[in-house]
Amino acid sequence: MPYIGKSPGKLGVRQRYYYTATGSETSKSGTDDNGISLKFEDGEYVDVYLNGSLLVAGSDYNTNTTNTISGLAALAANDILEVVVYDIFSLAKVNTEAQRTKYYKTASGGETSITGTDDSGATITFSAGAQIDVRLNGVSLKQGDDYNTTTANTVGGLTALTAGQLVEIVVYEKFVLADMVKKSGDTMTGALSAPSISTTGNITASGNTNVTGNVDVGGSLLVDTVKEGTGTNTAMTIDSNGYVSMPNTTELDIWNLPSDVTISSSTTQDITTLTRWAVDWEKIGTGMSHSSGVFTFPSTGKWRCTAKLYWQGSNGGFYFGIINRFSTDSGSTFTDRAYAYQNAATSEYADTTTVMYVDVTNVSTARAKFSIQTHASGTMGGNAAQLRTYVVFEKLAAT
Repeated sequence: MPYIGKSPGKLGVRQRYYYTATGSETSKSGTDDNGISLKFEDGEYVDVYLNGSLLVAGSDYNTNTTNTISGLAALAANDILEVVVYDIFSLAKVNTEAQRTKYYKTASGGETSITGTDDSGATITFSAGAQIDVRLNGVSLKQGDDYNTTTANTVGGLTALTAGQLVEIVVYEKFVLADMVKKSGDTMTGALSAPSISTTGNITASGNTNVTGNVDVGGSLLVDTVKEGTGTNTAMTIDSNGYVSMPNTTELDIWNLPSDVTISSSTTQDITTLTRWAVDWEKIGTGMSHSSGVFTFPSTGKWRCTAKLYWQGSNGGFYFGIINRFSTDSGSTFTDRAYAYQNAATSEYADTTTVMYVDVTNVSTARAKFSIQTHASGTMGGNAAQLRTYVVFEKLAAT
């Protein structure tokens, strides 16, 4: 949002330029009578007067060419063209609405109020009681005496106009500067949108802060929530203790075998009785879904699946192992992705661990399960209060 006024480090809020015509000119640019070069950033913030009479932007002149007043009727020798340029700088408003809007309305005769659309078809818009500027044939009128804004979008209380008179209405957008940008270390209570932000103090925002460039902060950046570009999905939250949560990024879920499972012979079978571990622990993120040994992922991403098997052999010298399996067709078929094996003597305990890395690109079709494979009978160790046979799911990054 442009703001009328000099940017930091400069003085004044406007610059006047005076040009004395030599005759027949239709444009003015370059140095004026005082040797000052005409310069402006936005033609919306330029006023032009000819011999003291205000000209109509778009009709009597235009600013289509950089730093040039063009489209003038041929000037006569010694005509005085005055150009007033208001300095602007950006306070990074959420939209691109101008700081002021001009409307021009040519009277048809007899009007005591102006409303609706102006000569260009633009709808005259301002709130009831708004502080606006109104000029009649270039002469400023006094609000309250010559006109009023009691009714929204209407300039009322005018002396009956005559045909051909030109009414200029200037509407300034109302905003609270403290809601947009405050001095170093203060709190910003509204929304901020900017190409970049640089400060040596704190930035505190209770609204949205949209920055397309760099944010350079020498103090503290105080943030409750960080969202993705559209402002729909939360990427990160920071609680009052300073703990960071990234609900769509961080996932860590543990599933445990709560009791022993006896294996009576050589077999390959799925581990189906795992339950979510909750002893001094709570899952991070959404967590996995589980049904009869088959796991469903909560979100796409690159995942690490670690499985540990705790085993007591009952027939010495024979192997036991665990297999990590992955499906991309909703569990119709599973592919073995990782193996780990160990030997266990009779009545002795042993364990083995394996890790599977998978890229989950579709949560509707991705599935995981874990199987035990043994060459002899034994016991798959489980305990409700201890992690013996268990599986850990960790999301490492986005897909």
